Amino acid sequence: AVNVAVYTKRYEEKSSYIGWVGNDKFGYKIITELAEKGINTSHIHTKQGKTAVTCVELNNNERVLGAFDEGVMTNFYLSASDIGFILTHNVVHAGIWGHVENNMKFFNKKGMITSFDFADCWDSPLWNMLPLHVKYCFASSDNDTTNLRKKMKKAYDIGKNTIIVTLGAQGSILYNGDCFLTQKALNVNAIDTMGAGDSYIAGFLNGVISHKSLRKCMELGTINASITVQYHGAW
Repeated sequence: AVNVAVYTKRYEEKSSYIGWVGNDKFGYKIITELAEKGINTSHIHTKQGKTAVTCVELNNNERVLGAFDEGVMTNFYLSASDIGFILTHNVVHAGIWGHVENNMKFFNKKGMITSFDFADCWDSPLWNMLPLHVKYCFASSDNDTTNLRKKMKKAYDIGKNTIIVTLGAQGSILYNGDCFLTQKALNVNAIDTMGAGDSYIAGFLNGVISHKSLRKCMELGTINASITVQYHGAW
């Protein structure tokens, strides 16, 4: 989710990140670098312990996620102050490892644009309830297959909300109950795919708050992702 906050700044929108970091060099680096990029860091809380760290390797320009140490985020929860702060925004986005799935129903009822990234965790039990409360459910897969489309339809049927799946170099696919929409990836010199999915989400959501069509939202997501893959690192 932190990446989405950063990539949202490309559209000169106000953006905030809410989370916990450890009292170590990684926590300090996250706070200082986000602040330098104009992200509101007032609700990043420093806790005793280690900052969550994911090991990432670059294999033929594709990022491969390795070991994950959740650190202080293991016990993360939103405080009343955090929730009140979130409600001052138009959009709330979270990821599958963010520990806020139980808050999404509340934010949805409050009229916020709710967004959630399931990553490639298609077997997660969260698919059985979150699509009911999340207006834009994002996930990732390798290819557009009949089985994938069945999963997307099943998720849609739970809450009648939009399901979007990024497919890497194959582009993306969306289901809104009426039809499937597909979007090709742009042909660019991809150096590092780290952050591509989050860039897509940021672009897509920018289209949503700008009242663009779903097709245009997919295009904006694709353009934003194409920028990120042309340099090393997420940001």
